[in-house]
Amino acid sequence: MSKFTTRGHIPKGLLDECERHADKVLEVGNEKSSGDGYWVILKSGWRTCDDVVHAVHEDTAMGAARMLRAVVRCECRDCKLSRIFCL
Repeated sequence: MSKFTTRGHIPKGLLDECERHADKVLEVGNEKSSGDGYWVILKSGWRTCDDVVHAVHEDTAMGAARMLRAVVRCECRDCKLSRIFCL
């Protein structure tokens, strides 16, 4: 059973990658039917490697899985506050 929420059909490769990074993933969704690709919403304390964005958004499942492997710790104000109030 996943430790994160799924929306829509998630291809096996992306789902497996989310399972490997379950400590970082809050939700994963397939928005292909509306032309919006795949989303991986990250838990507080994680961001994409190239920006302070707390979600991965890619047109393909493979692209989303690749970006998920590259997420890094986040030290933005909101993440810091979240850690303080969740202790």
